[in-house]
Parts: sequence; structure tokens; C-alpha cells
Amino acid sequence: MEKTPAAVYLFVFAVAALVRVAYLAETADQPYFRMPLVDAGEYHALARDWAAGVRPLPKLAWQPWFYPLALAQLYALAGPAIWAAKLLQAAAGALVCALAAALAFALTRRPAARWLAGGLAAFCGPLIHSDAELLAEPWAALWLTAAVLVALRYRRGPRGGFAFALGALGALMLFTRPPLVAAWLPLLAVAASAWWPRPRRAAWADAALVAVGFAVAAGPLVRAIHVATGETRWLPTTGGINFYIGNSARPCETINIRPGYAWENLTLWPELHGARTDAEKDAFYRQQAGRDVRANPGAALRQLGVKTRQFFSAREIPRNVDVYAFRADSRLLRALVWKIGGFGFPFGALIGLAAVGVWARRPAAFVPALVLAAYAAAIVAVHVCARYRMPVVPLVVALAAAGALALADAARARRFARLAAYATALLALGAAASAGGPFCAETLDYRAELARLIAVTAYEQRDFETAETYARRAVEADPREAQAWNQLGLLAVRRGNLDEAELHFRRAIAEDPAVFPAWFNLGKAAAKRGETAESIRHFREGLRLSPAWVPAWVELGDLLRNDGQTNEAQACYREALRFRPDFASARQRLAGAAQRSASAPHPADRNASATAPAARP
Repeated sequence: MEKTPAAVYLFVFAVAALVRVAYLAETADQPYFRMPLVDAGEYHALARDWAAGVRPLPKLAWQPWFYPLALAQLYALAGPAIWAAKLLQAAAGALVCALAAALAFALTRRPAARWLAGGLAAFCGPLIHSDAELLAEPWAALWLTAAVLVALRYRRGPRGGFAFALGALGALMLFTRPPLVAAWLPLLAVAASAWWPRPRRAAWADAALVAVGFAVAAGPLVRAIHVATGETRWLPTTGGINFYIGNSARPCETINIRPGYAWENLTLWPELHGARTDAEKDAFYRQQAGRDVRANPGAALRQLGVKTRQFFSAREIPRNVDVYAFRADSRLLRALVWKIGGFGFPFGALIGLAAVGVWARRPAAFVPALVLAAYAAAIVAVHVCARYRMPVVPLVVALAAAGALALADAARARRFARLAAYATALLALGAAASAGGPFCAETLDYRAELARLIAVTAYEQRDFETAETYARRAVEADPREAQAWNQLGLLAVRRGNLDEAELHFRRAIAEDPAVFPAWFNLGKAAAKRGETAESIRHFREGLRLSPAWVPAWVELGDLLRNDGQTNEAQACYREALRFRPDFASARQRLAGAAQRSASAPHPADRNASATAPAARP
């Protein structure tokens, strides 16, 4: 006897949650579990600060702010507990699996589709890994899948509650992952297609409910960002830099800019051209990208083609971290995410099955296919990685379940011509998704990078033993990992071993002369030795490589001041203020210099005092 739909969805949720908790348990002893890395670390820090009452919090505007604010509510209740945060992520991911099962049934009206799509989603390796990270992707997938279901349900029978929900989901999508708005707009059109046969008053009422739902969901988030930054914003400040990364004249170089000194230099670039506010910096990157596109439109079009292939690639295209680098720590992940040559599992199989599902279940599959295409276009317009593809993976899974059932139906009915056509489409799409590459982002050593990111994060959290262990692992995996050598130098400084530290800093520079933090660190080491001239030389070289690195201008100014080069020191402080007019330490030093100059005796007074008779006791 067929179980009730609610029981099926509850079972899918339970299995998916169990699999995700099993993955968490497998990786719980890894440093990256307790120390979120890169964007996950940023979200964690923002949520922790917000929960602790830190106001203002201007850096909240850097990332889409639904997730850090939601995480902050959890931290306010449970403290900044990583396990609690990851269990919440697992629950959101398991709910996505249940919704994928519901979507597959909506497309096929077949009970078996629930089980198939639910199982595919529950055991989809990339989703499992994504759900274990403190990132917004599970929530983006949740809102998008729910919105598709709501739009389909509304089209079958318009009701005000569904209209309100569609509006609220649109706001959540905007504040979780802004490109999702490109997927939400077709869903609005799908919903609006049900308005025309209805009385005009009812249609306008539902349109108003969409707007009200959007406002109700958006209101608290807009207010929160105003409290955090003093501005009323709708979009994060990273739109311009992300657009530039994927559309520059040298996209391979920009997409492969790594976390660390190169990324810092990219974020400081607008300041070299006078951009001071977040809005000015955002506009600067957009202008640079637009200039590059206009200068070579043919290359820009070719790059759009490359990014489209990346979005639909069978492999998981990395960004800051690579899912394949985590496989060594989990038997579950090794079984559920892998690649052989150009073929990547599971997406290489899912994309072909999804194409069969769209073909076999038309026109029912038109809506999720349209949403998938719209979202893909929005991501391709910026830049592509596997993480940004995650929100539509549940849609692909639902379509793949429909495709698998279509193949089974054709085989059972002995419709060999149709079965051959489906199989041809499946193989052709799988082959096309596996073709091409390696893409630029796939050419780096992410094992070494993962170790280095752990080392840097551990050092910042004063876990020096872990930092040392993983910095050494990074240089063992890739001796050219300059930032890891720099990290080893900092650890040697902390132990008081300046000779070893200088060797590491020089090795970092030898591997990559542009690693400007190593130049500054070499300068600090020379200053500790009392080698002022050498220290000044190193600082000047570092500032040549990163002229907007404001703290270094102040440090160089202090070195010059202590060496008696007062005018040059003040020039350094003024240079710091040119980039950052509110930089307190530079202002204080200039103000102190002005006071000393004002209080110094006039030359005539000094001469008079020198010739005056000595005062009698």
C-alpha cells in the first residue's frame, strides 16, 4: 500500500538528515570543521559579532546578509557553537531533499518520483558537502525549490496565500543570493499567467499580496543592514568585484586570484584611483569590466561560452576551496563525489537524465527548466563555480528523476526507438558536460591551498600548533606555496627565532616576489635586529607592490622618524591619510609632529637663551 505523501517526505527528510549528520561526524575532527574558512569564516565572524551586539558592523554589507543574520539568531540563543550551526545547515539541506521529492512528483504525478528524487538528493555528494559548510547555499536552494513548487501550485489554483509566499520567497532569494532574482522573475510570470481568466479585482489583490509578502520578508533585513552600516541597501557591495573577476580582459588571472595577498590587492585597487566609499568601489569594478568588454567584445563573447560550459560541466568547478580536496577525510564523500578524466559524478549523470526529463515531461517540466536557464544566465554573466550552481541542483535532481522514470517506462513498454532516443540524449549530454577543460580554476593545487588556509585561520585564532602543522603540510604538498612559507616565518618570529623567520620570508619572496606581506615581515625582522636602512628598503619594496596598504605606510613612517628623517616620515603619514582619511594612527602621528613643531623654540629665542647670563640660584 502506498504511503501517504507526508510520510514519504518525512522519510526522505530523515534519511537526508542522517546522511548529512554522518558526514559531519566523519569530518568533526578536522580543523576546518571547527575553523570555518574564507567566506564561511566571514559569515561565522559576522554572525558572532552581531549576536554579541557589535554595532555598527559595516562589513556586513560585504556579503548577502540573510545568512549571517539568521546565523546570528542561532548564536544569540546557543552561543557561537559550530556544531549547532552545522546541524541547522543539515536540517535545511534535508528539507531541500524533501522539496526536491515533491517537485519530482509535481512534474510526473508518479509516486515513485518522490522516492527516486528524494534518494538522489539525499545522497548527492556535492549537496552533502555544501550543506556541511557555513554558507548560504542550502538556504538559497531551499527558497528556490520552494518558490518553484509555490508557483506551480498557484498556477493550478490561484490562492492568496501562495501569492504572499511567492513574494516572501522572492525577498529571501534576493537577500540570500542576489542572482536568484533572475530565477524568481520567470516564476512571477508563471504565476501571472493564471491571473488573466480571473476577475480583475482578484488578480490585482493577488499581485498586491505578492508585493506585501516581499515587503514583509525584506523589511527586517533592510532595517538590520541600516543598523549595521547606517545605509539603506538592497544589494551587497561585492557585485562589482565579482562581475569584474569573471569579465576582465584576463579572466584566467582574475578567477585564479587566491585568498590572501593577491585578493587584498584586488580589493584595494579602487583606492589607488580615488574610490573611497563602498558605492564608489563597486562602480569602479563595473567600469573596469565594462571597459574590458568594450575593448574586445569577441573575447568577451568567447568567455561567456566558456562560463556556460563551466556551469553545466560534469565536474565541480572550484573557487576558494575544492570539494575534491575534502574527499580524503570522508569515505562518504569519496563514494559520492568523484571524477575520471573529464567526467564528474554525480552531475555528469544528472544533467543527461535531467535533459531526458525535460524532453519526456514537457510541458510540465517547462517551469523548472526555464528557472534553471534563467539562473544559469545570471551566474554566467558574472562568474561560475560549483558553489554558485548548488541552488539549482535540486531542480536538476527532480528533472533527473523524471528522466529516469521516462527511460524505465520506455524499456518496460518495449518502445525501443524512444528508448534509443533517450539513451542517445543521455550519453550526448553527459559527454558534452564532460568535454572541455581543465578550466582555469581547475589548474591549481587545492590540497596545498586548503592546508594553507587552515594554517592562516589557525594562526589568527592563536592555535599555533595547528598553524605550524598545516603550514608545513602546505609547503610539502606544493613547495611554491609562497603564503605558507610566509606563515612559517610568522610562526618562527613568535618563537623568537629571527634567523629561521628571515629564511622563510625570503623563501616566500623567492617563490613569488609579489607576496608583499613577506616584504613587510622581512622589514619588521630587520628592524628588530636594528638594521633600520634594510628595514626601510624592505618596506618600500612591499609598498611598491601594494601601495594602498595603509598600515605599512605608518610603520614605514615610524622607521623614518626614528631614523631622523622627519619630513619623509610625515610624507608617509600623509600618504596613509590619502588612502584612508580616517586612519587614526596616521592622524595622531601627524598631529603630534605639528604640536612638537609648534612648541619648539624659535631660532631667535634659542640664540637669545644661549647668550643670556646664567640665572643665579
